[in-house]
Amino acid sequence: MAEIRNATPGDIDDIVLIQAKTWMDSYASEEHGITKDDLRSIDWNAKAPGWRHMIMSPDYEVLVAAEDSTIVAFATLDNTAEPKLDSLYVLSEYQGNEIGSRLLRSVMNGLQSVALQVASYNAKAIGFYEKFGFVRTGIRSSYILPSGKSIPTIEMLHKKGEASSDSVKLVGRKELSSISGERESTIKWYSEIGLLPFHQDDNRKRRRYDLDRSLEALKRIRDFKVQGDSIEEVKKKL
Repeated sequence: MAEIRNATPGDIDDIVLIQAKTWMDSYASEEHGITKDDLRSIDWNAKAPGWRHMIMSPDYEVLVAAEDSTIVAFATLDNTAEPKLDSLYVLSEYQGNEIGSRLLRSVMNGLQSVALQVASYNAKAIGFYEKFGFVRTGIRSSYILPSGKSIPTIEMLHKKGEASSDSVKLVGRKELSSISGERESTIKWYSEIGLLPFHQDDNRKRRRYDLDRSLEALKRIRDFKVQGDSIEEVKKKL
Protein backbone atom coordinates (compact mmCIF):
# COMPACT_ATOMS: atom_id res chain seq x y z
CA MET A 1 0.00 0.00 0.00
CA ALA A 2 1.26 3.46 -0.89
CA GLU A 3 2.59 5.57 1.96
CA ILE A 4 0.92 9.00 2.38
CA ARG A 5 3.21 11.61 3.93
CA ASN A 6 4.00 15.31 3.95
CA ALA A 7 6.07 16.48 1.01
CA THR A 8 9.64 17.69 1.49
CA PRO A 9 11.82 19.87 -0.76
CA GLY A 10 13.50 16.67 -1.91
CA ASP A 11 10.22 15.62 -3.57
CA ILE A 12 9.95 18.67 -5.83
CA ASP A 13 11.47 17.10 -8.96
CA ASP A 14 9.07 14.15 -8.70
CA ILE A 15 6.09 16.45 -8.13
CA VAL A 16 6.93 18.51 -11.20
CA LEU A 17 7.36 15.36 -13.30
CA ILE A 18 4.01 13.93 -12.17
CA GLN A 19 2.28 17.25 -12.85
CA ALA A 20 3.70 17.41 -16.38
CA LYS A 21 2.83 13.78 -17.20
CA THR A 22 -0.73 13.94 -15.86
CA TRP A 23 -1.44 17.19 -17.69
CA MET A 24 -0.36 15.53 -20.92
CA ASP A 25 -2.65 12.58 -20.20
CA SER A 26 -5.64 14.60 -19.00
CA TYR A 27 -5.84 17.93 -20.81
CA ALA A 28 -4.99 17.34 -24.47
CA SER A 29 -8.37 17.63 -26.23
CA GLU A 30 -9.11 17.68 -29.94
CA GLU A 31 -12.60 19.02 -29.22
CA HIS A 32 -11.22 22.03 -27.35
CA GLY A 33 -8.21 22.49 -29.60
CA ILE A 34 -5.67 21.74 -26.86
CA THR A 35 -2.70 19.83 -28.24
CA LYS A 36 0.21 18.21 -26.45
CA ASP A 37 2.42 20.90 -27.95
CA ASP A 38 0.27 23.50 -26.16
CA LEU A 39 0.90 21.65 -22.89
CA ARG A 40 4.61 21.32 -23.63
CA SER A 41 4.72 25.12 -23.90
CA ILE A 42 4.46 25.24 -20.10
CA ASP A 43 7.87 25.66 -18.45
CA TRP A 44 7.40 22.97 -15.84
CA ASN A 45 10.87 23.40 -14.34
CA ALA A 46 10.08 27.04 -13.59
CA LYS A 47 7.40 25.81 -11.17
CA ALA A 48 9.98 24.38 -8.76
CA PRO A 49 10.37 27.59 -6.65
CA GLY A 50 6.59 27.77 -6.26
CA TRP A 51 6.49 24.20 -5.02
CA ARG A 52 9.28 24.91 -2.56
CA HIS A 53 7.30 27.85 -1.19
CA MET A 54 4.12 25.77 -0.79
CA ILE A 55 5.93 22.87 0.88
CA MET A 56 7.59 25.20 3.39
CA SER A 57 4.60 27.52 3.96
CA PRO A 58 2.11 26.93 6.82
CA ASP A 59 -0.62 28.19 4.46
CA TYR A 60 -0.40 25.07 2.28
CA GLU A 61 -0.57 21.34 2.85
CA VAL A 62 1.30 19.25 0.28
CA LEU A 63 1.01 15.47 0.56
CA VAL A 64 2.68 12.81 -1.56
CA ALA A 65 1.97 9.12 -2.06
CA ALA A 66 5.00 6.82 -2.37
CA GLU A 67 5.16 3.25 -3.63
CA ASP A 68 8.42 1.61 -2.55
CA SER A 69 9.90 5.10 -1.98
CA THR A 70 8.85 6.24 -5.51
CA ILE A 71 6.51 9.26 -5.57
CA VAL A 72 3.47 8.36 -7.70
CA ALA A 73 0.91 11.01 -6.70
CA PHE A 74 0.47 14.25 -4.77
CA ALA A 75 -2.22 16.60 -3.49
CA THR A 76 -2.11 20.25 -2.44
CA LEU A 77 -4.50 22.15 -0.19
CA ASP A 78 -4.42 25.95 -0.30
CA ASN A 79 -5.41 27.47 3.06
CA THR A 80 -4.51 31.09 2.27
CA ALA A 81 -8.23 31.95 2.28
CA GLU A 82 -11.09 29.47 2.17
CA PRO A 83 -9.72 25.90 1.82
CA LYS A 84 -9.16 24.98 -1.81
CA LEU A 85 -7.90 21.75 -3.32
CA ASP A 86 -5.19 23.25 -5.51
CA SER A 87 -4.11 19.97 -7.12
CA LEU A 88 -4.55 16.21 -7.02
CA TYR A 89 -2.62 14.16 -9.56
CA VAL A 90 -1.90 10.43 -9.78
CA LEU A 91 0.32 8.85 -12.45
CA SER A 92 -1.90 7.00 -14.93
CA GLU A 93 -0.39 3.58 -14.18
CA TYR A 94 -1.31 3.95 -10.49
CA GLN A 95 -4.87 5.20 -10.96
CA GLY A 96 -7.66 2.94 -9.75
CA ASN A 97 -5.67 1.80 -6.71
CA GLU A 98 -7.41 4.11 -4.19
CA ILE A 99 -4.34 6.36 -4.01
CA GLY A 100 -6.26 9.43 -5.17
CA SER A 101 -9.10 8.64 -2.76
CA ARG A 102 -6.72 8.33 0.17
CA LEU A 103 -4.99 11.60 -0.68
CA LEU A 104 -8.31 13.41 -1.00
CA ARG A 105 -9.57 12.07 2.32
CA SER A 106 -6.30 13.11 3.98
CA VAL A 107 -6.36 16.73 2.81
CA MET A 108 -10.10 17.08 3.52
CA ASN A 109 -9.87 15.60 7.01
CA GLY A 110 -11.55 17.91 9.54
CA LEU A 111 -12.56 20.57 7.02
CA GLN A 112 -16.13 21.86 6.80
CA SER A 113 -15.86 22.90 3.15
CA VAL A 114 -13.40 22.56 0.26
CA ALA A 115 -13.54 24.10 -3.21
CA LEU A 116 -11.68 23.10 -6.36
CA GLN A 117 -11.45 23.82 -10.08
CA VAL A 118 -11.36 21.10 -12.70
CA ALA A 119 -11.25 21.10 -16.50
CA SER A 120 -14.85 21.15 -17.72
CA TYR A 121 -14.15 18.29 -20.16
CA ASN A 122 -12.31 16.05 -17.68
CA ALA A 123 -15.31 13.78 -17.08
CA LYS A 124 -13.23 11.18 -15.20
CA ALA A 125 -12.06 13.71 -12.61
CA ILE A 126 -15.50 15.30 -12.27
CA GLY A 127 -17.07 11.89 -11.66
CA PHE A 128 -14.38 11.10 -9.08
CA TYR A 129 -15.09 14.29 -7.12
CA GLU A 130 -18.86 13.82 -7.35
CA LYS A 131 -18.47 10.44 -5.64
CA PHE A 132 -16.98 12.33 -2.71
CA GLY A 133 -19.95 14.69 -2.53
CA PHE A 134 -18.56 17.63 -4.51
CA VAL A 135 -21.18 19.54 -6.52
CA ARG A 136 -20.82 21.97 -9.39
CA THR A 137 -21.35 25.56 -8.26
CA GLY A 138 -22.00 26.96 -11.72
CA ILE A 139 -18.90 29.18 -11.56
CA ARG A 140 -16.76 28.85 -14.67
CA SER A 141 -13.27 30.10 -15.46
CA SER A 142 -10.28 29.15 -17.58
CA TYR A 143 -6.56 28.45 -17.35
CA ILE A 144 -4.56 30.35 -19.97
CA LEU A 145 -1.68 28.39 -21.49
CA PRO A 146 1.57 30.04 -22.67
CA SER A 147 0.50 29.18 -26.24
CA GLY A 148 -2.47 31.53 -25.81
CA LYS A 149 -5.10 28.79 -25.73
CA SER A 150 -7.19 28.23 -22.62
CA ILE A 151 -8.48 25.24 -20.69
CA PRO A 152 -12.12 25.82 -19.62
CA THR A 153 -12.72 25.00 -15.95
CA ILE A 154 -15.65 24.64 -13.57
CA GLU A 155 -15.72 25.09 -9.83
CA MET A 156 -16.88 22.33 -7.50
CA LEU A 157 -17.61 22.59 -3.79
CA HIS A 158 -17.86 20.09 -0.94
CA LYS A 159 -19.60 21.01 2.29
CA LYS A 160 -19.40 18.50 5.10
CA GLY A 161 -22.75 16.82 5.62
CA GLU A 162 -24.55 19.04 3.14
CA ALA A 163 -25.74 16.33 0.78
CA SER A 164 -27.12 14.17 3.57
CA SER A 165 -28.57 16.95 5.73
CA ASP A 166 -32.27 16.72 6.52
CA SER A 167 -32.52 20.44 5.74
CA VAL A 168 -31.54 19.86 2.12
CA LYS A 169 -34.22 18.52 -0.20
CA LEU A 170 -32.86 16.84 -3.31
CA VAL A 171 -35.21 16.46 -6.27
CA GLY A 172 -34.99 15.04 -9.77
CA ARG A 173 -35.16 17.09 -12.97
CA LYS A 174 -38.84 16.33 -13.54
CA GLU A 175 -39.85 17.48 -10.05
CA LEU A 176 -37.66 20.58 -10.30
CA SER A 177 -39.30 21.39 -13.62
CA SER A 178 -42.78 20.99 -12.11
CA ILE A 179 -42.00 23.23 -9.13
CA SER A 180 -40.02 25.90 -10.98
CA GLY A 181 -42.04 26.02 -14.20
CA GLU A 182 -38.83 25.65 -16.21
CA ARG A 183 -38.75 23.06 -18.97
CA GLU A 184 -36.86 19.83 -18.26
CA SER A 185 -34.80 20.32 -21.41
CA THR A 186 -33.75 23.77 -20.22
CA ILE A 187 -32.79 22.45 -16.78
CA LYS A 188 -30.73 19.71 -18.46
CA TRP A 189 -29.00 22.28 -20.66
CA TYR A 190 -28.23 24.59 -17.74
CA SER A 191 -26.71 21.60 -15.94
CA GLU A 192 -24.55 20.64 -18.93
CA ILE A 193 -23.11 24.14 -19.35
CA GLY A 194 -22.38 24.56 -15.64
CA LEU A 195 -25.11 27.05 -14.69
CA LEU A 196 -27.05 24.71 -12.42
CA PRO A 197 -25.21 22.63 -9.76
CA PHE A 198 -26.34 19.06 -9.16
CA HIS A 199 -25.51 15.90 -7.21
CA GLN A 200 -24.72 12.64 -8.99
CA ASP A 201 -23.36 9.54 -7.24
CA ASP A 202 -21.94 8.19 -10.49
CA ASN A 203 -22.34 8.64 -14.24
CA ARG A 204 -25.12 6.03 -14.46
CA LYS A 205 -27.43 7.57 -11.88
CA ARG A 206 -29.80 10.46 -12.40
CA ARG A 207 -28.91 13.94 -11.35
CA ARG A 208 -30.46 15.34 -8.21
CA TYR A 209 -30.85 19.02 -7.42
CA ASP A 210 -30.81 20.93 -4.15
CA LEU A 211 -34.32 22.36 -4.42
CA ASP A 212 -33.76 25.68 -2.63
CA ARG A 213 -30.42 26.43 -4.32
CA SER A 214 -31.76 25.42 -7.73
CA LEU A 215 -34.89 27.54 -7.47
CA GLU A 216 -32.77 30.53 -6.49
CA ALA A 217 -30.34 29.89 -9.36
CA LEU A 218 -33.17 29.55 -11.90
CA LYS A 219 -34.72 32.79 -10.67
CA ARG A 220 -31.41 34.63 -11.06
CA ILE A 221 -30.91 33.21 -14.55
CA ARG A 222 -34.41 34.35 -15.58
CA ASP A 223 -33.83 37.82 -14.12
CA PHE A 224 -30.54 38.22 -15.99
CA LYS A 225 -32.15 37.06 -19.25
CA VAL A 226 -35.00 39.55 -18.78
CA GLN A 227 -32.34 42.25 -18.51
CA GLY A 228 -31.10 41.15 -21.92
CA ASP A 229 -27.99 39.28 -20.79
CA SER A 230 -26.68 36.52 -23.02
CA ILE A 231 -25.94 33.07 -21.58
CA GLU A 232 -22.22 33.89 -21.66
CA GLU A 233 -22.89 37.04 -19.63
CA VAL A 234 -25.07 35.10 -17.19
CA LYS A 235 -22.22 32.59 -16.66
CA LYS A 236 -19.92 35.44 -15.64
CA LYS A 237 -22.43 36.86 -13.16
CA LEU A 238 -23.43 33.65 -11.40
